[in-house]
Parts: sequence; C-alpha cells; structure tokens
Amino acid sequence: MPDTETHDQHSIEEAPIEAAGIEEIVVKSPLRCGSWPVDHVGVVDCEFAELTKATRLHLPDLRKRYFATCLICADEHCHPRKWEDPHPLQGEVCEKLFWTPTLIARLTTSDRSDGSVNVAYHFEISPAGRVQNIEIDSHRGVLEQESVLMLLKRGAARTRFEPLVIEGAYYTITGIQDRLILQMELSDLQSW
Repeated sequence: MPDTETHDQHSIEEAPIEAAGIEEIVVKSPLRCGSWPVDHVGVVDCEFAELTKATRLHLPDLRKRYFATCLICADEHCHPRKWEDPHPLQGEVCEKLFWTPTLIARLTTSDRSDGSVNVAYHFEISPAGRVQNIEIDSHRGVLEQESVLMLLKRGAARTRFEPLVIEGAYYTITGIQDRLILQMELSDLQSW
C-alpha cells in the first residue's frame, strides 16, 4: 500500500463520508511499473506479474482456446485486440495468457537511475519469447528519451515470455502497449 506521507510521488484526494462523520483519504498512486523491472530507484515499490510453473502447464490449452478471442493475426504476426470498458476482464485474461512474463530477473545492480520517468511505449514478443522492437510513443520526465529506452532494453534483456505456439506455428505478438511512470513530482502530475 502506498505511503500517504510521500507527497512527491502520490496525489491525495479527500472524500468525506457524511453519514459516519469520518473523512476518508483515498490515495491515488501514479506509479506504473511496466511489464519488467528496470534499473531505476523507483522500482523498489513495484510488483511484477510472472506466470508460475503450474500455470504454464495449462498455458498451451488455454492459449489455443482464447487465441482468436485475444489476438488478431495475419501470417505469423498477431496483435492484441482492444478491449473497452464493457469487457475489462477479457483484456486482463488475454494479458495474463499471452503477454505476462514467465521469467523476470531480479535487479541486483546498485547503479540505478533516479530521475522522474513517464513513458508510454510498445514492444513485441518474438517467436522465441524475447522482447524486441521497443519503441517509445511518448516521453516526459528528467531522463532523456535515449536513457529511458536503454533502461527499458536492459530490463527487457533479463525478461522471458512463453513463446506463442499454436498448432506447431510460432507467432510474434506485436503492438503490446505499456507504460512506465516512476518517481514523478507533483508538478509533473498536474500538467498531465
């Protein structure tokens, strides 16, 4: 749970509860960690999804069943379907089945960046289950865009995904959207 005293990383809204005569403080954290760890001091507050071995045992059958529901494919290239508010659960299920890492190397380096980062990016998962073709869509913060791209690439090099194989064919998953928001100042948040 985010620390409500850390005002430089979180925005605080007060929502009074009239009936009980008690004020409730809702903490909205702008922290978004992306799909894999990067060498940044802000990731200490992050948790990353990783498929367990037990889940991976059922993955081939589940992927085959939800292949056409979750992905739009041509040849050996697929991209995620867009799920809007009426179907948020379907989008979450698709994300877990097709682009949740199976291995995330934990960070051990003490040489980490510490500037604010707000970046939207997209990437692909190769037929071998590796991250490739990371491209930045938008970028804000004190770190230069090239530095942010290097952070993403170094973290991606330590991350593995289960290769997408349906009926013997290996697929590349393209156009996976992600966002990384770390250590943003309140002044940065107000200008969104």
